[in-house]
Amino acid sequence: MQSDRIDISVEGRISRRSLAAVLTMRLAATISLFVVSPFMACSTSTSAERWRDIQSQRLQRAHMPMTGKEAVDKSLELAPYYQHSLAWASRRIQQPDRSQDPKLDQRMPGGPASGPRRFRYAWQPFSATLDYGVGDVMFRADGTRLDGRADADFARLRIDSGTGAALHVDWSSSEGQLFDDIFINDGVDAKSAQAQLGGVDVFPHLRFDHEVGDWRIPLRVGLFADWQKLDHQQALVEREWLSFGPRLMLEPTWDLLAGQDLSLSLVTRLGGNAGAAWFCEEFRNGDDRDVLARVGGEVGAGLRAQSGDWSLEVGYRLRHTLYGETQSDLFGDVSDTEMQQRQVFISFGVNF
Repeated sequence: MQSDRIDISVEGRISRRSLAAVLTMRLAATISLFVVSPFMACSTSTSAERWRDIQSQRLQRAHMPMTGKEAVDKSLELAPYYQHSLAWASRRIQQPDRSQDPKLDQRMPGGPASGPRRFRYAWQPFSATLDYGVGDVMFRADGTRLDGRADADFARLRIDSGTGAALHVDWSSSEGQLFDDIFINDGVDAKSAQAQLGGVDVFPHLRFDHEVGDWRIPLRVGLFADWQKLDHQQALVEREWLSFGPRLMLEPTWDLLAGQDLSLSLVTRLGGNAGAAWFCEEFRNGDDRDVLARVGGEVGAGLRAQSGDWSLEVGYRLRHTLYGETQSDLFGDVSDTEMQQRQVFISFGVNF
């Protein structure tokens, strides 16, 4: 019995101690909750208000109208050409590390060096120029009485492409008053030598552009085909020269005035050619042919004004051709034959 009372008393003391400890912990937790709750409410309220302010500021910036400069900058940033131009790359685009191989999503498409460029085909710029000239032609055959001049008209079509391929076509025709004061043999009788001299020259070639100091020097190299006809209309005698060979032309050009809307240039021309010619003559009672050598040259100068895609040129051109020894039944033995063209021309051109 005594032992049982001792156990009961001990358990009672333990139970009371445990209850006191539990009550003490609950009281401390309650007090702590009351103390911390105001601070937590303050913090939560402050964070919510700040978040609302941030959202409001973002909405205001999103709906705020851009200034003119900001709009231009934004457009240039989004433009595919200007993104990769030298003017904006350093300022608007973070360049990748060149020492490392960029990842696929870091590789930028290639773009022109300085912004958008005007679209054009490979053969552009393409220019076409038409010349019209007036002057005279000269014909002289050594050892004969055929030596004279007559007024003539001239025309030239020039085509140049951006690839360097070019074509020149020349046409000439004199008045029918050449040798109007002399007589020739038509194969049977003596007839008036009055004649008309004309022809066509075709020069397909390649153009190579060079610069030496302030001079631009286009070099034209190609093959020519030239056909000239001397028609004695009253005597019914026709003589023709058909020539082929290489030709080289230089066109040194110096800019006298280089403005944004108008430019003025001094254009000079110097060229030479050589080849073979086929001579043919037809007369009243027969015909004859011969093959001979041919050399020729050309010099000229002009002033060219250009505004935008249009050009205007005024100049002078001299072309001289020398044929070698000719032997034929009617023409006889002629040591050399000369033809000369002198003209003042005006030309109009346009670039495409």
